[in-house]
Amino acid sequence: MNNIFAFSSFLTFLGSWLLGIAVFVKNPKLPATRSFLLMCLSVGGWALCLSLKVLAVDKETAMFSSRLLYLFSLFIPISFFDFILDLLEIKERNKAVRKWFFVFIVIFLPFLFTPWFIRDLVPKASFRFWDVPGFLYPIFILYYASCTTLSFYEIFVQYKSLSSVKRNQMNYVMISAAIGFFGGFTTFLPVFDIPIFPFGIYFIFLYLAVGAHVIVRHHLMDIRLAVTKAGIFFAVFALTLGIPFWIGYQTKSWLMATAFMAILATAGPIAHRLLQRKVEAILQKEQLSMRRALREFAGQVTQIKDFDTLYRETLNKTYEIVKPEFAGLYVYSERQSYVLQHDLSDKEYPAYTEFMASHNLMIAMAQDRKPVFLETVKGMPQALHESIALPFYEGFKQKGVLCFLLLGPKKNKALYDHMDLDLFEILEAQVSLALENLSLLQDRELRILEEQRLSKMVIIGDIGTGVAHQVNNRFNSMLTLLRMHFDLYKETDLNALSCEQLRERYAAALSDMKDIHDESLNGFKIAEAMLASAREPIDPQPFKIEYALHLALDLLRAKKNLKRITIIEDIPHDNPCVWASTACTQDVFYNLVDNGADADEDKIHAVASGKLESKEDSYQPKVIIRARVVENNLMLVEVEDNGIGIEEKHMESVGQPCYSTKAGKKMGTGYGVATVRKLLAQSNSKLEIRSIYGKGSVFSFTLPLATKEQIEEHERQKPKKD
Repeated sequence: MNNIFAFSSFLTFLGSWLLGIAVFVKNPKLPATRSFLLMCLSVGGWALCLSLKVLAVDKETAMFSSRLLYLFSLFIPISFFDFILDLLEIKERNKAVRKWFFVFIVIFLPFLFTPWFIRDLVPKASFRFWDVPGFLYPIFILYYASCTTLSFYEIFVQYKSLSSVKRNQMNYVMISAAIGFFGGFTTFLPVFDIPIFPFGIYFIFLYLAVGAHVIVRHHLMDIRLAVTKAGIFFAVFALTLGIPFWIGYQTKSWLMATAFMAILATAGPIAHRLLQRKVEAILQKEQLSMRRALREFAGQVTQIKDFDTLYRETLNKTYEIVKPEFAGLYVYSERQSYVLQHDLSDKEYPAYTEFMASHNLMIAMAQDRKPVFLETVKGMPQALHESIALPFYEGFKQKGVLCFLLLGPKKNKALYDHMDLDLFEILEAQVSLALENLSLLQDRELRILEEQRLSKMVIIGDIGTGVAHQVNNRFNSMLTLLRMHFDLYKETDLNALSCEQLRERYAAALSDMKDIHDESLNGFKIAEAMLASAREPIDPQPFKIEYALHLALDLLRAKKNLKRITIIEDIPHDNPCVWASTACTQDVFYNLVDNGADADEDKIHAVASGKLESKEDSYQPKVIIRARVVENNLMLVEVEDNGIGIEEKHMESVGQPCYSTKAGKKMGTGYGVATVRKLLAQSNSKLEIRSIYGKGSVFSFTLPLATKEQIEEHERQKPKKD
């Protein structure tokens, strides 16, 4: 019985120290790992001394082991208290309490080695030697109980305010601590002559198992890798010290042993690092490959320009890289719920098509603002306990959860560890940033649509007077002709007319009917030009540049008489299509040709009034539109006029809203060139202006050529004719 008890104590010692060192090696800078290491060393030291005490064959050895046992035991409650404070992140608030506990330890420490604490060792229960307490022993029990109770009290006080993950973590901590302290408490029973064997020592090893479970399940560390690291460390350390001692013992030459120790002490750290890297590469080969791929994808998501594509790519790539048993993407809907939009799985899985916004999972994601393990969420079905939810936010955690990714357990049965969580948080940040960019892009597109709508309204308002005047002239002309014929035939007796007179009347009526037809056709062309302008799509599409130009000219003819101006189109017939908005390009041509026509008229008036000298004998106003392909798959478009031009002092101000170089009755609003600049900016182009006062101006811009893929995609999306 005593041997089993001693062996169990030794296992507790070995397990505690290995676990403590493994956790510390994994993350030595984390406060919780430091306090956990101190707690494991204290428990392990206490267990080792307890094992030596039970196996001791003489009283002196047993007494020394017992006093040393209590030395380690003195640090168990305070190290546990520190560990809890570090986990809860409230150590600073309990600084005064910790200080008084350490003061007590310093004062009480010397008394451990006096009869006031342990008077004697006598046979108790089945043990050869057990403690007979001195009068200070109850004070130690009081310290032990108060420190432990205060630790649990802090957990209960903070419990409600903890996140769901932290709360579940503390549940495991409390269970493991209760097991450990219960096992240690049973060793006090024989001290006070309570005839109960300290069987709780056998359960302390379970505390290690639960502690390991907390670390693995709550991702404080990768236990396999950390234990392997600790094993390598112990192996190298044992060889570094063991070989010299063995040489010294065998040869009795301690000088040679010391020399070997110096050599091994130099080579040991190098060997430790090499072995550690090799083992990490072997154990984490698949994990490292997955993390590289996930990190690469996280860097690419911000380039996606469409919500649905972003959703699909995030789901597909994560499923392909992480290799979960199933994956589903849930998007917030107008029903105040998250609906399954896309999912992937190699086999049937428990597909939940919808989560209400009030669901515990949604609340947990909103509170924790990071990936959530579904096992920690109250009310989640057992089938999803191994799953993890990755929330994505619009505006990166500044707003609510826009969508989330639900990943099932990995196909290779590996657990999600803290390095996975770090990568998921990077992915979460990048996808959230992409969502924010898409939202901004969507807002920008809405603003562009509004600007284009306003541009159309300005153009329609601009041509409104001209259209009304021309339509009025045509109706007056037709009405005059009809009234003339009505009056003529009303007062004339056709029977009294000769055949020659009837032929003359018929020819005159036919000529007037042709005039009515022509006027109606011109009116139809004006209406058709306005309708065509309104129908043109705003989205980019492939089109011939002359198509947009002709639409603009048809619309401009409704505003003014262009017959006095020569319009020259210098555009090759085999020019490729450009990729831009037809409506925007039409509006650009409308404004630039209109400005050119006005500049030509301004020059005529300036020459006539003597304000401008002209060396030309007969000035013929003209506007030339050129288009040619240039480098970088661009088409250069130029609109040139030989009008009055722009004075150099006005060049910097041209294009600013409300600034116009026109004067008199034709004074402009200053929005023409400004509108052109805005419209071209939507195609990532800009307007260049060259001008010489009295000679004319050239307005130029570039548009991207349509690719073969863009043309083919546009053709596929065209509605099929029946």
